[in-house]
Amino acid sequence: FNTARLIFVLMGVTTIITYWSAVIKATRMLGSSEEQGRLFGLQEGLRGMLNWLLVLGMTAVFVRFADQVVGTQWAIRVCAIAVGIIGILNWFVIEDTKAEENSESIKDVTLGMFKQLAFPRVWLLVAIVFFGYSLYGIFGYVNTLAINVYGLSAAGGATLGAFRYLIQAFGGIAGGFIADKIGSRLKVLIAGATLTGLSYDLFLVLPEDVALLGVVLGNFVGGMFAIYLIRSVYFAIIDDAGIPVSRTGRVSGIVSALGFLPDVFMYTMIGGWLDNNPGKSGFNMTFIYAIAMAVGCIVMSLILSRVIKRDKDLHNAVDTETVAAAAE
Repeated sequence: FNTARLIFVLMGVTTIITYWSAVIKATRMLGSSEEQGRLFGLQEGLRGMLNWLLVLGMTAVFVRFADQVVGTQWAIRVCAIAVGIIGILNWFVIEDTKAEENSESIKDVTLGMFKQLAFPRVWLLVAIVFFGYSLYGIFGYVNTLAINVYGLSAAGGATLGAFRYLIQAFGGIAGGFIADKIGSRLKVLIAGATLTGLSYDLFLVLPEDVALLGVVLGNFVGGMFAIYLIRSVYFAIIDDAGIPVSRTGRVSGIVSALGFLPDVFMYTMIGGWLDNNPGKSGFNMTFIYAIAMAVGCIVMSLILSRVIKRDKDLHNAVDTETVAAAAE
């Protein structure tokens, strides 16, 4: 068990501290401001497709062994090999930015990270990701709801879990392209949060009746699609917030560290609700919490939108005054 904990710590260091912020910055640098939605949407969608293929590959390897322990070991090895290949491809394909940016010491980088905390927009980004990520994490309990309350088989639950990766592929890509088409990532984010909140509301009001399994599954598909609309753009709005590209790594690191905090407490909290409230009542408490998260995501997105609009109006007013003064 201690070895497993050490492995998880090392995975956290290598996948989050050294990798995730770099991925966000690299994605942003692939295109212009007008292309951020589709870039992050493609990142989300293609990641879902690769996850689905990886799950299929790991499952195919697992079932080839009669011994489940050996099968699990080889399934993990397949995952490790895939991650290693991706790392090697990153090394050769992603262009280094040393020639474009001045290198900084660890001290300067650390101080720069703390300086970003002084900007209200960064905290709005943190809040949006926090609420959006909570909505995503809670949806994983729909599998358990479908099995325990509405009579879905365990095999059906596993299939449903794998199917979400396909929804991620289509929802992520669609969200990004829609955002660029209408010219507003925040509108897509607000729409996604609204639809997700309505999906959770439907789960909340549905009675305990196995005949409603089809409704539950249909709502699962619609709700997951809405969630991936959120996930496709909630890092793309770093550009909307006016964060310079040079600060993307720092800001995305802060946003990820604080925005993904639901991983620390939310599952334990919801697990307690489900353990202490049998039947659908524990799930109802979870869905009420999810609806609150959807409202929070909408409110923070609206506030950020107003802040951006106010600053644009102020900038335009200054430009107008400058032109008028020059004409005189």
